[in-house]
Amino acid sequence: MRLIPESISSWLYLNEPLLRILRRASKPIKAYCYVDVDYYHMLIEAAVRIARLTYKANVTGRIDVNEWIRVIEGHIRSETMGQEAEFISLKARGYSICITGLSGWKIARILRGFGHEVKVKSAERLYMFRPLEILETLMETGNLTHRVAEELIREHVRFVRDYVLTSESLDKAYYSWINARKRLVDLLCQINQSERPINSSISRCY
Repeated sequence: MRLIPESISSWLYLNEPLLRILRRASKPIKAYCYVDVDYYHMLIEAAVRIARLTYKANVTGRIDVNEWIRVIEGHIRSETMGQEAEFISLKARGYSICITGLSGWKIARILRGFGHEVKVKSAERLYMFRPLEILETLMETGNLTHRVAEELIREHVRFVRDYVLTSESLDKAYYSWINARKRLVDLLCQINQSERPINSSISRCY
């Protein structure tokens, strides 16, 4: 069950510290949730499907790369990001802060197109992408090959099995994993540029 978190509990895990800070603020602060509700439910559904695929890979040792790609590709929607950026643009007044994930630089680019002055700052001094985050980034840029996709998926399966399921929290699992991820870094450094990308057209979505 830890692989399929409920939407409320997972949301609170990420956002409860922020809510506590807002509650202690000395001055009233206007805060808006900008993520499209339908898209959020789609992400939850994709997380459930990925959890099932992860369990299947752990049990059988076999990976259907194309099936994984279809699931991940299904929740990459550039039009949703545009809608979210438009909402942020309408609500932004004076000095505003927008908290987002790894897509922050994409939203910033759209907001600059609306005439806003935007600076992107990372909460982490150095953030190491997790396997599926690397896979999705390579998909978006059209640089994902079948071989690298399979290795990244296997690394994700190991990450869940060896770190997530044996750690008290996802944060502890992540930091334990990055201390042992040299093999993955070596793989990415050895990508053969002659290998044909799985889907080079998806990069045109951004």
